[in-house]
Amino acid sequence: MPSPLASQPFPLLPANFPHRILLIEENPVDLARLREIIFGMSPGIDLMHAANFAQAIEGLGRRQFDAVLLSLNSEESEFVNRLVEHTDAPILVLTALENDAVALQALENGADDYLVKHSLDCDTLRHVLGRAIARNVWRRQMYFLSLIDDLTGVYNRRGFMTLGEQQLMIAHRARTGVNLAFADLDALKFINDHFGHSAGDRALRDTAKILKAAFHRDSDLVARIGGDEFAVLWIANMPFSTDVVRARLKSALDSYVASQKLPYRLSLSIGVCQYPRNFSSPLTEMLTQVDQRMYEEKHREKTNIA
Repeated sequence: MPSPLASQPFPLLPANFPHRILLIEENPVDLARLREIIFGMSPGIDLMHAANFAQAIEGLGRRQFDAVLLSLNSEESEFVNRLVEHTDAPILVLTALENDAVALQALENGADDYLVKHSLDCDTLRHVLGRAIARNVWRRQMYFLSLIDDLTGVYNRRGFMTLGEQQLMIAHRARTGVNLAFADLDALKFINDHFGHSAGDRALRDTAKILKAAFHRDSDLVARIGGDEFAVLWIANMPFSTDVVRARLKSALDSYVASQKLPYRLSLSIGVCQYPRNFSSPLTEMLTQVDQRMYEEKHREKTNIA
């Protein structure tokens, strides 16, 4: 997967220059001047003002911001640390003090940059804010890439565990259950040995495509979690039969195989587990359970064939 990141200096104004800024400022005089500077950068900026930290946290809970401007004095450095817990937007600290100790503490606590109010103007803020946004976009892209399996384009194990835990929290809040499927690409070693590793790589990519076709909602989490092992997690909006899931997967498999000229036989083994809305199992334990279910199904199929 080619990286979307270019090895170029950060632009002065990124294409996604912020439209939503949270300004935390309690001084009315400073607030009026900062408003003038911010709207001088772009009159279309959506600016939300919070007079104190409590209002800021409430605002961060309601919506996302492209950047946070925090007016800070030397006795409030811990505010930066607390803000980082509520947002991944870049935080720029504004202060009336030319104090390197305050600046260093703010940066150590998670701020992206530090500006002195009396020397602030539109051009300076535009420049600093643009670079902070660009760096943050870069960090987000790097984090996203770390969750993706390079070969297949679906999530890797890290991505599955990270986003899967988020899905479980959503299910708990919504009081719904979840479903988990574990799929194994059959005979990958045979494909590698007889048709070459490039064919084996294609078989893995084929498997990912088939799973994405069978589980195609945006909320369906498809991942390659091992060499030939895949997992799918989805929120259970309604009861279902495991036979229905198997039929859906078989239909996607048959449709894909019919559209391709493959030199090998492509088949999958799958196990499915349902977890009702009051489930309490951690994701690692759920994976172990559904893996075992998959091997039981594979053994049953071999026994039936024999």
